[in-house]
Amino acid sequence: MKFILFTTVLVLIISTATFGVLYYKERNKYDLLEIESNLEKNHLKATKESLKGAFLESQKYNNVKLTLPYTEKSNDFTLCLFISKNHCITCVNETLEYYVTSNKNIADSNFVVLADFNPNSIQQLKVEHQLRCKIVSVFDKNVVIAKNKYPCYFIYNKETLETDMFLFPIKNEPEMMKIYFENVNAKYFAK
Repeated sequence: MKFILFTTVLVLIISTATFGVLYYKERNKYDLLEIESNLEKNHLKATKESLKGAFLESQKYNNVKLTLPYTEKSNDFTLCLFISKNHCITCVNETLEYYVTSNKNIADSNFVVLADFNPNSIQQLKVEHQLRCKIVSVFDKNVVIAKNKYPCYFIYNKETLETDMFLFPIKNEPEMMKIYFENVNAKYFAK
């Protein structure tokens, strides 16, 4: 009789403890899912705000007249990337790396890097990223977009000397870059 009572109590204690542990894990899982959901919502909101900010920032540069020191006739439009010694070097490297690894549609002759660097740094960038495109030094020249703190892409029309489709790449947003390159390719470089 004592053995049956002892066994029953022991089974009840073990089952209660097991149920408690399972309940605790499930509750933590729910809490973690809720926290993850909130973080995801906040990230999406922050991303939307960043994209909105980048878009508004880019709009003020559209149709700015630039006179750039080159006159190749391969295409009326050139995709330009402006980088500066004032930009975060990680941002510059990521932006160049994305172009080199992901862009297969825009010919190197239609891509120009405008660099606010000294000639030695430009050569180092060219070798480091294996760039085959033209790099134009705008070192100590009055470039309107030099005041911005981030690298930026834009389209330059050689005929009208106007700019269009500015993009200030946002870190960790490769999807935005992919969409930008698809749009630029379709609008300016598709044959």
